[in-house]
Amino acid sequence: MNAFQEATSEKHLPIRTCAVCAQLTSDELSRLVLETDKMLEVLKDTSGKLIVDKCGKIGRQYRICNTCDGSLKCGNCPKVAIFNRFDVGCNHNMPAYLKSLAEVVKVIWVGKEQPSYKDLKPFLEVRKKVVWQALIGLKRDNPVYANVKIDEELLESWDETFIPPAIINSMMTINDTEGDSEE
Repeated sequence: MNAFQEATSEKHLPIRTCAVCAQLTSDELSRLVLETDKMLEVLKDTSGKLIVDKCGKIGRQYRICNTCDGSLKCGNCPKVAIFNRFDVGCNHNMPAYLKSLAEVVKVIWVGKEQPSYKDLKPFLEVRKKVVWQALIGLKRDNPVYANVKIDEELLESWDETFIPPAIINSMMTINDTEGDSEE
């Protein structure tokens, strides 16, 4: 088996879901934790309910990626944990606070002048066709996204290429008085 085939074999591909952050992981980059494990206490709501992604549950155990495992071992809730309302896993609903792009993406431009579209294009331009193809590919190839509904009406309303107005309108510009910086 060549190196590419080995690297892309099922045992190496991210085919598991972390119950804490809902990101895809593999057996090698995660471990199973019993639902009664004390380290999961930080992920309980005020009523004592464990806030985790059901796709990461296997019987009475939860699959936890190494990143989340490290945070939980220190007694911390991982930053991208579902408990922190970062939930785009098996529940298939984007939290309302993530629907506002300007609240998720912050752009700070450092330069002598406001940037032009040409300045921002390499960093922020959205291509409708690429987004559409990526969404279709996720639904087709990833069981976590298989039942996610694509808002075709929204995508149809987009220009072929654009920079989201929410990003431009919330962008901060810092006057560069030190030199000729363009980034």
